[in-house]
Amino acid sequence: MKNATLSDHSQSNDAFSDLYLLSASALLLAFALVLGWYNLATLNLTPPHDPLTGLSVRVLFWIVAGLFLAAAAICLVARSHSIRILLVVWLAANFEGYQIGLLFTGSHALRSYSGSFSSIYGLPRPVLELLVQGGFLYLFTGGLWLRLWTRFKPRRLLNQKAASELLKTVCPACGGHIEFAAQNLGQEIPCPHCQKTITLHKPDLLKMACFFCHGHIEFPTHAIGTKMACPHCNMDITLKEPA
Repeated sequence: MKNATLSDHSQSNDAFSDLYLLSASALLLAFALVLGWYNLATLNLTPPHDPLTGLSVRVLFWIVAGLFLAAAAICLVARSHSIRILLVVWLAANFEGYQIGLLFTGSHALRSYSGSFSSIYGLPRPVLELLVQGGFLYLFTGGLWLRLWTRFKPRRLLNQKAASELLKTVCPACGGHIEFAAQNLGQEIPCPHCQKTITLHKPDLLKMACFFCHGHIEFPTHAIGTKMACPHCNMDITLKEPA
């Protein structure tokens, strides 16, 4: 039951990562479309120059829109969760760094552009700024949290799995099969079958030769009597205690 719970827990977190990356793709696509539409709507106007990069604002917005579109596509098709999450965090961190740079140039961050965006999209300036800031804050904090989680999750789950792994042994008194957690190795318990005190230890491996190809096979004592395919010749055999 514990192993099943660990598996479900891992799958649920992978599903959360997929949901985050899907939402990040949607946000990046939306930001790219907003910038593209802004450029198209202001074609008849002379664009100002960005105070930080020195580029025309129209050129800068096309570059950023292209980056957002490429990142959205990568988030949808790339296989590695880590690479996709790091890409989103990097973009969001660059946006925050850009705002800090604007402040050092004497600009008022998003307020340098939000006025014209507000008139084009018909949204109040505070609402527009809140949507943009909230979107990038979600991209940055969500991606950073997931990156830290995926970095330390394997080690944590491995330790939990090792602690909850079930081992099998055989009672030396009655031959009954016993399952126990790995962390209970070395403990003395009453056998659940005959009630005699036994010490839990890892099962000893038995050896036998395949009846057909004479290949050597190792198996735990609790597997005696089990039918299986020989790993050498693939013929069906029954595991028996060596004579």
